[in-house]
This record gives sequence, structure tokens and C-alpha cells, in this order.
Amino acid sequence: MGFLEQPVYSRPTKLPDNLVEKYLDAICKIVYEAFSPIREHEVEEIAKHIQQHLDSGNGYEIARGLERKYLIDPDSHVVECLDNVRWEKRILIEEAVKYWVAQEHIEPKFKLGDTVEIYYNKSFYKGTIVNIYADIANYTVNVPELGHMDLNNINDIKATGTIGVLLPFEEVRDAKEKETRTNN
Repeated sequence: MGFLEQPVYSRPTKLPDNLVEKYLDAICKIVYEAFSPIREHEVEEIAKHIQQHLDSGNGYEIARGLERKYLIDPDSHVVECLDNVRWEKRILIEEAVKYWVAQEHIEPKFKLGDTVEIYYNKSFYKGTIVNIYADIANYTVNVPELGHMDLNNINDIKATGTIGVLLPFEEVRDAKEKETRTNN
């Protein structure tokens, strides 16, 4: 079995039940403020529609869907609010990840500068750990093969580009493990 086929951890990837209500309240508040006067049953119906489409589109696309389905005319403020709810959901999931990291006492396996292997865009790559976000159990991995900045020129004022790819701890493994398995 490959290292990505079975997760080592149970990282929260969706809103935990205890935060879903907080999230839905935020959506209902936006709907009510944006489309007042509106009947209460319509608020819940529109909020459910927004929730169903929030992960698959941006605020503008969701607003266009509301316009088509409910014949309402969302303005730029509504679009901005819908984008903010998506961001709020991401923050709530990150809070759940931080709680999970603390409860499970998850620590980084690698340190800055370690050579690791990652699976990214359906391929394996070797890279270097350039940042560790222990509170959310993520690494930034620099992979020159992916066009990331040359670490030797990182302080060059003219240097531009991406420093690396952000990955969860559980999607990064020691590059030496593969070499050991291959050589035996």
C-alpha cells in the first residue's frame, strides 16, 4: 500500500458537527441582511442552497445561481459576503485541525532542510522542507522540479516565484525510506 492510500492521521477535512451550526448561522445572517425583507422559510431555503454550492464555486458564481433559481438580484456586497463565508468555513476547519493537532500531540517528523518525498499532481518528487507549520501539521516543501525558487538565491532581491508546496504532515515521507526499500 502506498503512503497516501491510508492516512496516518485523522485530520479534520470538513466542518466538525459542533461548528456546522455556527457556519450555517453565518450564511443565514448574510442571506437575511442581503435580501431583506424576506420570509423566514426563504432564508433557510436560500441558505441551504448556498451551503450546497459553497465548495464548488466562488461568491460570484453562487450569486448568479441565486439569481437564476430564486429570481433575486444579488449585488457586489452579496458576492463579497459569499466569498467571506467560504473563507470563514476555511478558518473554522483550520481551528478544528489545530484542536486535533493539540489533542493528538502531533509533532513534525522532519526538520527544516530535510530531504523528503512527496506525491503531487500524480507524480512523486524529492524536495526540501523549507517551513513547518506545527500548529496545523503542514510543511512547505521546495521542489525545484516543480519550478520552485532556488534555495541558494532565496535572499536575492530580484528572486521571484513560489518557494514550495504546502502539504499536510501525512503526505510527506522520508526520501531515504524509498531508497532503503529499493536497495534491499
